[in-house]
Amino acid sequence: TADVDGVLIGGGQLLADHFLNFPRRIALLCHALSESQLRYGFVSCGLGELSAPARDMLKPAIASAEFVGLRDALSRDRFLAQFPGFQEKAIYTPDAAILQLASGKPREKGAPGLGVIAKNKVSAFLPELAGWSDARYTNYWVEVASVMANPDGAVTVFSNGEPADRGLAELVAERLVAGGMAPT
Repeated sequence: TADVDGVLIGGGQLLADHFLNFPRRIALLCHALSESQLRYGFVSCGLGELSAPARDMLKPAIASAEFVGLRDALSRDRFLAQFPGFQEKAIYTPDAAILQLASGKPREKGAPGLGVIAKNKVSAFLPELAGWSDARYTNYWVEVASVMANPDGAVTVFSNGEPADRGLAELVAERLVAGGMAPT
């Protein structure tokens, strides 16, 4: 641990209950990091509805975190409702797929994944998007997916399952197919 400055924990619907599997693992990891005096934070996390035992397991991990990066307004709202007193920890961090794209490193195998988020959720963090038309916002995601895709056009488009997000993912996939790409 002498060569490690900190740890980023992130991605997906990470802060979710799933029969306490995720909360238990996160709590154990964060306890070990704290014991090792390593700083850590959460990045690009979705947050589901948590049971009371899950919240209890996660509270010490959140209390010791430098920040909790949430990927959308719904996750932020859930965080604020389920973890009162930790508002200062909540920040916005984009979906990890965007971070992969920004790294400039090509994927070595598999289709890159892009988690899309409905405009109303993103607008809570980026108010300037509220003025975008639905078509412009959809085109933005189509362009991002096109840039991220493998040379054969393969790209995975997904959502957190919320109706608005799922609808956007389906629309983006349809537009990609119409453009000759191969989304999954």
